[in-house]
Amino acid sequence: MQRLTGLNLIERKGKLGYDINPCTRKDVKLYKETLSLGPPLTPDELEIFKSQFATLLAGPGSEERRIQLDRIGAYVMGLRAIKYELGNIAFAGLNPEDTELGFGLVRPVFLQANVPAAPAVSRTTWSQIYGVTTFIDYVMNGAGVAQRIGDSFGLIITHVMSLVTPTPFTVEMAWTAGRTGIMIPFDVRALRVADNVNGVAVVPIPTIIAKPKSDLYCQTRCDVVGTDHLATRGLVVGLGRALKAVSPTYPTT
Repeated sequence: MQRLTGLNLIERKGKLGYDINPCTRKDVKLYKETLSLGPPLTPDELEIFKSQFATLLAGPGSEERRIQLDRIGAYVMGLRAIKYELGNIAFAGLNPEDTELGFGLVRPVFLQANVPAAPAVSRTTWSQIYGVTTFIDYVMNGAGVAQRIGDSFGLIITHVMSLVTPTPFTVEMAWTAGRTGIMIPFDVRALRVADNVNGVAVVPIPTIIAKPKSDLYCQTRCDVVGTDHLATRGLVVGLGRALKAVSPTYPTT
């Protein structure tokens, strides 16, 4: 918890002389893209984040909690990048009003996988059906086509979780975010080891910050055919009207 409670608004210079404090730095380079972070959070906004993020943490001692706390800087920078893209609306935390900025855990409604549904229809579950062992689309808006993030929210993705026991099916993933091009596939077979405390299959992936109106695409593969339930984990940051989405229609505004 020290990583969370220790967040502050004091600039901290790195070895190259640039500010490296996620709460105050001006930008961050993620893969091939430099993200503008806008003004620092206000003291009130930072306190809201610190106090309410604690309620989103997994149970004490779990591997997911360790990942969440290890990526706390990424969550803050992602929040700021999305906030900047949305016109620096004041951050209100959990359960914001329709035109306020808030956050929450990623739910299926914020990602698309339009098989067998039509484009612009959200996921309703995390189900991923593997009929072959080659790469297949996991996040997309049509075969081989990236989804376009809605204009009122963004995503900060840090890890994935399989809800299938005893052995998850997903073994590799390849994400593409924004203008970064195709990422090198990376191995997630550690899902099979499962959380060392709660027995949940969870593994960290390279941080992805998907800004409003940016593109997001992912493919996954298995070693053995079957149906996985592969949850994308992290935070969604956006206007209250988007965060409240519950229908299968993808929230574009």
